[in-house]
Amino acid sequence: RMSRVKLVASLVVRKELDRYLPEALRLLAGFCDRIVVLDDNSTDGTAEALRQLRAEGLPLTVVSAFETTFYVHEGEIRQRAIDLALQEDPTHVLVIDGDELVGNGAAVRHALERSPAVPAFSLCMEEVWKATLDGIEVREDGGWRAHPVTVCYRVDAYRGGKIRDQKLGGGRVPEQVGRERRALQTDGRILHMGWTRVAEREARHARYVQHDGGAFHASQHLDSIMWPDSRVRLNRCEWPQDFTSGIVGRVVSKANRG
Repeated sequence: RMSRVKLVASLVVRKELDRYLPEALRLLAGFCDRIVVLDDNSTDGTAEALRQLRAEGLPLTVVSAFETTFYVHEGEIRQRAIDLALQEDPTHVLVIDGDELVGNGAAVRHALERSPAVPAFSLCMEEVWKATLDGIEVREDGGWRAHPVTVCYRVDAYRGGKIRDQKLGGGRVPEQVGRERRALQTDGRILHMGWTRVAEREARHARYVQHDGGAFHASQHLDSIMWPDSRVRLNRCEWPQDFTSGIVGRVVSKANRG
């Protein structure tokens, strides 16, 4: 790309082979110059799948960690992933997770290019509860409502910025970015797909209770993960326009598996 913007995506992933990582990476490749993935000691073939995607031409840099640290030092491993992304000499970094699908990526790119003085950018986070070929149902009650998250920032505006290292809840971007009041809200959408399978909700709830214990998430919010469908409020939305039918089909198949 002939552009003064060099956007590098930063991800920490673990055991993503059966989930949404290939689709997430293909979407990122549509508007990012480079994607840096730190694999947190996956044992399910995730690393091999990443190498295959790189062989297919995706602009991937893959680094493997040989000891699982995410649930003990989330901040530390997220910081390591960002440090790896910074080695690519980006102007901007986008911090995303492997179960998050970025929609309207071209709009995010356009916002960065037309606003060179803006230090940080937000995308709308949508917690997807159900997915069909016709659309998604996004949770809109309590702390689940769609909301802007500042996950993209200009590197030179936050030199030396670090993520606080703690077990959970330290954030995914340097602390100064997370507190940034000048963030520009883009038209980008983040579809968080990690809640669509009931079995995954159960596993995530158990994991949060074990590792969180109410320290970083309100206990009612944790309890609400397991509320029955009759108790939650869902808002039906269209898929982002830049999602191909192939991506939608694969995502829907995975979202409704098991």
